[in-house]
Amino acid sequence: MNKVEIVYDVEAPMRDGTVLRADTYMPAGEGPFPVILVRTPYDKRTWLGIDYSAIARAGYIVVVQDARGSFASEGEWLPWRHEREDGYDSVEWAAALPKSNGRVGMMGSSYLGSTQWSAAIAQAPHLVAIAPWATWSDPEDGLMFRGGAIELGLNGYWSMLTAIPRFFRDGLPPDQAIEKMVEGIESVDTIATDGYWGLPSGAPPMLERTGLPDLGVARALKDRATTDDSRVATTIRRADAALVEHLRLARHLPPRGAGQLHRHALTRQTGKAGCGTLGTPVV
Repeated sequence: MNKVEIVYDVEAPMRDGTVLRADTYMPAGEGPFPVILVRTPYDKRTWLGIDYSAIARAGYIVVVQDARGSFASEGEWLPWRHEREDGYDSVEWAAALPKSNGRVGMMGSSYLGSTQWSAAIAQAPHLVAIAPWATWSDPEDGLMFRGGAIELGLNGYWSMLTAIPRFFRDGLPPDQAIEKMVEGIESVDTIATDGYWGLPSGAPPMLERTGLPDLGVARALKDRATTDDSRVATTIRRADAALVEHLRLARHLPPRGAGQLHRHALTRQTGKAGCGTLGTPVV
C-alpha cells in the first residue's frame, strides 16, 4: 500500500454553519479504513514531526484540520472556546468520509492534545481512541495561571507566536500585515527584557498591539468560568460513569503497520488507567 491521495482544504461544516477545512491523506484501496484526526491552530501544513503520508500508507485515513479561525478555516480565533463542539462535529464528519470504517482516533501534542480531550469530553460517538501528549489538564495549573499567578511565560510567548501568522489571514493590506508581522517578531525577540515587564500583566502592551486574543488569561480575569473551556481534570472527576467508560476507550483495535498509537492514561484524572489503540479495521 504505497500510493496516497492527498486532497487539500476539504470542507467540514460545523453545527453553526462555520466551515473548517482539512487536508485528507487517503490510502490506496477500497477500504474501509480507520481515521486519524489531527486538529491544529498552527497551520495544517506546518511540519510538526509527523509523517502523515507514512501513516496513510500503513492503512489509515489521516485528516489534518485547521482549527476555527486558523488559516484556511472560517470563524473567529478564540483559543479553546469552540473546541468541544467543533471537536465533536469534526469527529462525526471524519467518521462519514468515503472509505472510512466509522472509527476515529486523534493524535497530537500541546494544543493538538487538548483538542482531543475536548472531543472526548463532548462524547463524540465515533471517537474510539485519543493519543494526547505534552498538553494540559488544568488551566489553573500551568496553562493560564500557576499558584494563582498569571502564567506570563506561556501566555506571552505562545500568544505572540500564534498571532504573528494570522496578520495575513485577517484581511489586512499586505503592507500593513508585513508591518504588524515585523513588529510582532521584534516583540518576541525582546520578550524577556521588555514584553514580560509590560503592565498590566493581564493585558501586556505587546499582546494588545496584535489586536488578537491571548491564550485565555484576559478572558479569565473578566470571567473565571471561561477557563472551563480548557479544563480536563475537574471535568473528568465530575464525569458520570458513561463518560469515564468512553474515555477508557474499551473499543480498542489491534495495531497495524504504523504501530500502536501512544497509550493514554487516566490515572491522574480518574485513579484508573486506560488506553486505546487504532489499527486494523474491525468490521
